[in-house]
Amino acid sequence: SAPVKPNVTSTHFQVPNQPHATTASPPAHHDDPTVHGKLLRFRPVNSPTTKAKNALKAQRPSNISTLVVSSQGYVRMDEYWPEDSPEYQAGNSLENRKKPPMEEVEGDVFDRQRVICGFDQGLIERQTCLVLGCGGIGQAVALTLARLGVGRIILLDRDTYDVSNLTRQCLGSPAQVGMAKVAAAAETLEAGGHNLRSQIETVHIDAVEQWPTVVELAQR
Repeated sequence: SAPVKPNVTSTHFQVPNQPHATTASPPAHHDDPTVHGKLLRFRPVNSPTTKAKNALKAQRPSNISTLVVSSQGYVRMDEYWPEDSPEYQAGNSLENRKKPPMEEVEGDVFDRQRVICGFDQGLIERQTCLVLGCGGIGQAVALTLARLGVGRIILLDRDTYDVSNLTRQCLGSPAQVGMAKVAAAAETLEAGGHNLRSQIETVHIDAVEQWPTVVELAQR
């Protein structure tokens, strides 16, 4: 017989004025190879790298607060100073070898992840993640995924929230006892400010009895 249609609900939350939305192409400053590299947190204000960083910052577009990253993602890679450059010849430290990135985009909660060399935040934002089971581990995973900024989170569980769950399941409260765990988790992710950009779906079914539905959800 055909699988029972699951009870699926969907919510979407977006922090106002956060420039994480997608555009057709990456901003101009992300095409500049000089934004690559990893920046040390502390260095003398008059060091060659600090001067170079300030010069790059001055070149940044004036509308930087509204810039967004392409849905295809952009990955910053390490870029090194040429051996004949003043920065290279000024010393032997890491800052004399690697070019610094530009400052993070102010107001973009995910830009610190984008400045990590080799970290593809755009790839993260395109993912659909199925959380199979919303117990202690599942709720912690869902919380982390929401903070990380994945595109869609599907919460699946057949159980309801019990008072004994309060000691180890982080997305429920005493007021939510008796609710479906997926509903309680989704409600807390939204109301608690944990969901930064993800679309959240809840599926309240028995995974064993309706395994074809689970497979279908996993293939999204």
